[in-house]
Amino acid sequence: MSLDLQRFFKQKPVDSTKNLTLRQVLSVTKPRKFPTWKQWQQLSNVLSAVEKKLMGGALTTFVLSFGFLATFYVLTHQVEIPAVGGEYTEAVIGEPRLINPLYASVNDVDADLSKLIYSGLTKWDGQAVVADLAESIQPNDTFTRFTIKLKPNLKFSNGEPLLVKDVIFTVSAIKNPKYRSPLIATLKGSTIEQVDDNTLAFNLEKANPFFANSLTFGILPETLWSEILPQNTPLAAINLQPVGSGPYAFTSFTKDKKGSIRSFSLKPNTHYYAERAKIKQVTFKFYSDANAAAQALSNKNTEGLGFVSFENIAPLENNRSVRLIDSSVLKSTSLIFNQNNRVLKNAVVRQAISASIDKDTLIKNVLHGHGRVITSPILFGMTGYSEPTASSFDLKKAQTDLTTAGFVLEQGAQFRSVPKPPPAPKSKSKKKAGPEPEQTTQEYLSLRLVTTDTPELKAVAQLIQTQLKQVGIEVVPSFVALESFQKEVVEPRAFDLLLTSSLLTTNTDPILFWHSSQIGKGGLNVAGYQSKDADKWLEKAKDATNLEAKTSAYRQFQEIVVKDVPAVFLYQSSYVYAMAKKVQFAAPSVIRVPSDRFSNVETWYIKTKKVLK
Repeated sequence: MSLDLQRFFKQKPVDSTKNLTLRQVLSVTKPRKFPTWKQWQQLSNVLSAVEKKLMGGALTTFVLSFGFLATFYVLTHQVEIPAVGGEYTEAVIGEPRLINPLYASVNDVDADLSKLIYSGLTKWDGQAVVADLAESIQPNDTFTRFTIKLKPNLKFSNGEPLLVKDVIFTVSAIKNPKYRSPLIATLKGSTIEQVDDNTLAFNLEKANPFFANSLTFGILPETLWSEILPQNTPLAAINLQPVGSGPYAFTSFTKDKKGSIRSFSLKPNTHYYAERAKIKQVTFKFYSDANAAAQALSNKNTEGLGFVSFENIAPLENNRSVRLIDSSVLKSTSLIFNQNNRVLKNAVVRQAISASIDKDTLIKNVLHGHGRVITSPILFGMTGYSEPTASSFDLKKAQTDLTTAGFVLEQGAQFRSVPKPPPAPKSKSKKKAGPEPEQTTQEYLSLRLVTTDTPELKAVAQLIQTQLKQVGIEVVPSFVALESFQKEVVEPRAFDLLLTSSLLTTNTDPILFWHSSQIGKGGLNVAGYQSKDADKWLEKAKDATNLEAKTSAYRQFQEIVVKDVPAVFLYQSSYVYAMAKKVQFAAPSVIRVPSDRFSNVETWYIKTKKVLK
């Protein structure tokens, strides 16, 4: 004990009853920096009443201050992180038939389920194609051989190892015509070989720098499928009880009295190679049409909706339990000019029509804001895409240009007159020709717009009709059934203006739609567009062996097309779907097909827990 404390005890008056205590305290022969536990136990006998109160107050203040600081630290250093748990039910349109990567691409429901149950060598992550089961993908210098090494310790959901032989079996099945897989064209001109226990290689007949983009199909377990004859594969029961290597695994399905599947449930795949899925059960319920599925969501029979048709967008925007998600899909809607029409051969008319259409209004009024303005056939999410720099909508310019070109709006007239064609060259015949009859009726600027009788395109056509009327152009809409549209309208080019939508992929080559070689019967150049410069850049893009060269060529092509105006490129559609607000996830910015909305589904979560940083 220190000398100061000894003096304190010596100076303090004490009664005889405290002598023993005092002697015990002072009996310590060796000085200590800190009192012993025995000495602390005697402290209350040493302190006066006032000192005890002061000590108690100080101790209480210390405890409260410590508690406050500890609470403040926890609150300021605590974060919520995703936790395992929760269930999610989604309504989808249709019914599962073949939950099998060989066939799933032809049925959206099968594709949705396959996306969750199977993994491919590569996958779409919402922005680009990236490695999935592949640990590395190495092309040779000429892009005719791709060597792929698998990730280690891959397994199917039944615990069986996923090996090179499973990949070879799946690829061989796709390429075998007896299986009748719609994917057969994606692997045309390629062969596959095993390099070692964990490596395989594709050999290509022609160079293809982007071949890895074609390897997103799921891998089948060879041990379960090899004994089934190719022609019997679509009939196998395992198509509805699939075993894959994706983030989720099959658990059960239910059927109604007619034998139709009504629900399909999945659980996290405990053998998944990457992050374990956090939502403990995902259930799909199946409905016959978009309205029935939307009604199920409104009635709270489901918590999400796999596709929201444009007529159901407005009602569901008021549903407080869901949020509408839109991801750009590679689907464009355009107004194509038939330049066999004498008026539409005039570039001024085409440019005026383009300047008269308010694309933002189309998206707002028809798509409820779920779309993206485009100015070329290269869409957001495709190689070579560039953002539109400015709006082309300019009514005043359109009116001035039309008038200057001779398309005059007479006082009191609704529509502009068409200038008379130049006189035909005089006949060289010696026989004196009589005077040419004068045209007695005035031709007005009137164009027939043809589209399908789908609600979206009908609404767009009617808005375009209203907008072009503002500059004195008459538009006469004509609606044709979808099933006869190609034969009755597209093939014979029976239109002045063709309003149409095209669903593309990230690999779609614009050469198919805009190269002059595609004009005529069997070709897809519906506009009849011809440009040597455009052809040149399309060919350069097709032959490019790296992304930079391909992007540069497509940008050059876009500049030419925008200048020539063979069509008005209106908007890129969004794929709209409804998700329960309780589900937390990052929506993909671009989806190629509806099932891409499940990109990175293993990161979705409902439950959270709090931890310190």
